[in-house]
Amino acid sequence: MHVQTSTLGKLSMGFGGYTCNWGVHMCGLYESDSEYEDLVYNFLHQGDVDGERVRFFHREPTPDRFLREYGQRFPQEADHPRDGTRFTLLSSMQRCFPNGRFEPLAQDPKLRALRDSAIAGPAPIRGAADMDWVLEGIPGSELLLPYEARLNPILDGVPAVMTCIYDLRKFPGSTIMGVLRTHRFAITRGMIVENPYYDPAKILKEHGVDWPPILSER
Repeated sequence: MHVQTSTLGKLSMGFGGYTCNWGVHMCGLYESDSEYEDLVYNFLHQGDVDGERVRFFHREPTPDRFLREYGQRFPQEADHPRDGTRFTLLSSMQRCFPNGRFEPLAQDPKLRALRDSAIAGPAPIRGAADMDWVLEGIPGSELLLPYEARLNPILDGVPAVMTCIYDLRKFPGSTIMGVLRTHRFAITRGMIVENPYYDPAKILKEHGVDWPPILSER
C-alpha cells in the first residue's frame, strides 16, 4: 500500500507492504515489541538492502545490542552496521545531549549537514531515532515539542526520511498528543496514517519560543 507523503520518489518501508515518498519526517508510535521491531530493525534493514545510507540514534549507551540483534535477524547483512559508509550509529546522548543538556538550537548545524548530505548523495538517507531519552529528565528536554515542530522543513524536497520513535507504554498522553501535532504522518499499529492533529506552528506559539527558522543560515 502506498501513502503519498510528498512529490518525491517512492521508498519501501520494510513492513506491512507499505511504501511512501522521500522527504518526510514522521513519528513512529509503538506499544509492543513486534511494533518496535518493525520501526527499527525491519525499517532500517530495508534501507540497508536497498543501498541507502542508514542512521540510527539508539537509546542505549553503546550499539552492542542493536548490532547483536541485527546480526541475528539478518545474518547475510550482519556486518553492514559496522561499515561506516552504510550505517551511522550514535547513542541518544551523543546525538542530542553530549554535554548533559539538550539544546535544540545546537542541533541545527547537524540537521543542516544531514540535509546537505542527502542532497549531495551518493544515496538517500533513512533514519530512526529512539526518543526514550526524553523521559530521563535531561535538562532542556522540556523543549522537545518545539524542537520537533521545527524539523519538518529540513526534509522538504530532500531524498531522506526520518522517524522519531515513541513508546506509548512510557510516554504520557499529553506528550504523545504533542508529538502528533508536530508530525504530519504517523506510523501506528503497523500502518502509516496522515495526522489530522498536525499543527507545528501552534506548538511553537504555545511554547513561546522565538527561534530563527532552521534553514535561516543557508
